[in-house]
Amino acid sequence: MAMLVAVSCQVAQPTTTTLSASANSVAVGTPVTLTARVGPAVAGVTGTPTGSVTFIEGAVALGAGPLSNGVASLTVSTLSVGTHQLTASYSGGSGWWGGTSDPTTVMVTSSGPRYYLSLGDSLSTGTGVPSGQGYVDLVLVHQQARIANLSAVRLGCGGATTTSLINGGGCTYVQGSQLAAAEAFLTSHPGQVAFVTISIGGNDATPCFVGGTIDQTCAQQHSATAKTNVATILSRLRTAGGAVPIVGHTLYDPFLAAWVAGNTTGAQQSQRALVGFNAALASTYQASGALVADVASAFDTNNFALTGTWAGATVPQNVANICNWTLMCPGANIHPNATGYQIIATTLDAVIDPAVTH
Repeated sequence: MAMLVAVSCQVAQPTTTTLSASANSVAVGTPVTLTARVGPAVAGVTGTPTGSVTFIEGAVALGAGPLSNGVASLTVSTLSVGTHQLTASYSGGSGWWGGTSDPTTVMVTSSGPRYYLSLGDSLSTGTGVPSGQGYVDLVLVHQQARIANLSAVRLGCGGATTTSLINGGGCTYVQGSQLAAAEAFLTSHPGQVAFVTISIGGNDATPCFVGGTIDQTCAQQHSATAKTNVATILSRLRTAGGAVPIVGHTLYDPFLAAWVAGNTTGAQQSQRALVGFNAALASTYQASGALVADVASAFDTNNFALTGTWAGATVPQNVANICNWTLMCPGANIHPNATGYQIIATTLDAVIDPAVTH
């Protein structure tokens, strides 16, 4: 008589693996703990994967660790100066499929001098205020309290446009242009540049304010050119600098000052044109992986509420801010005063602080 035997068939379940690092930026020689978490990929599936996880850079295994309650870890201190893309590979276990995490980035920096690389136009040079009161000086002081051995490398050039930053002109650089000089510095100081700031675009937009009004065709054309150029600038900086944080910023509107001269229409036209220009700048920074400090919002550029004061008169808040924080109303000078530069610095630091954790 035939005997029937019951056979149990267990179907392997898919898994998901995630990888995190105890720090994403460290000085060379500093231990970094890599932690992999492996769990069911399908909602409602119970159980905990078993087995081991291998931590990998490229095709090189850094080491492995056993899973305990779905977690495996490895501490490494041998990563070289530079940017490292690391993954965790789960080998699979009884009833569980293997899988690989998305990469996580760890930047290893030199333990020696660190640099803040500043690029851009006259805003980056602190034009309009005494030495030490520009935003680069203020950011440097703030960041020196957080980053050891930090100094500033200043490549900015008064009058720079997005085009001259790429092609040269206005200032002399051994490499031929401000961008080429920045590339040379980044490639010759791997792991030593803590972050980059860039102030650019104001001189692209300024020529479109003519005779107290905005030439809208000019504004649209210059916005398109600036967007293309900024994308090129950021691409080349990223190639030279790897994962170094790059922070750009939106622009305040100095031509709001036309309001106090009785040209309310010009002030409103200027603000509307700058909204589009800033949107183009911000989207280009973000698409290129750069960070954006929203200086336009810090200056309350879009706020025409009659809550501001200038020279004893009630004016829109955005107009009052331009009059009180720049040299436009007292002297028809587009540059910030000491208060304005402090606001720019504070806005930049709010973005730099969480991005640069060493």
